[in-house]
Amino acid sequence: MNGQNNAAACATMKRRLNELDFAMHETALYLDCHPTDRKALDFYKSLASEYRSLVEKYEMSCTTFRRRTAAGEYWTWIDEPWPWQNEV
Repeated sequence: MNGQNNAAACATMKRRLNELDFAMHETALYLDCHPTDRKALDFYKSLASEYRSLVEKYEMSCTTFRRRTAAGEYWTWIDEPWPWQNEV
């Protein structure tokens, strides 16, 4: 995969990760008020499973996604764009 295609694939994965994170957060808020809603809990679990899988793929193909997985000779998390910085 060339650099430009890889950058586009990484941007697509990052966008999906952000969507999943948002959906998980909103579903968790719903579950706070409806803790016995089995359908919502199953939905949350499916989102979390996709999220974990995609984080692993993103970190293997692109770069560190989460601060707790940053590794190396120094604190690499600061090298990545911050969430509010738009990627082009």
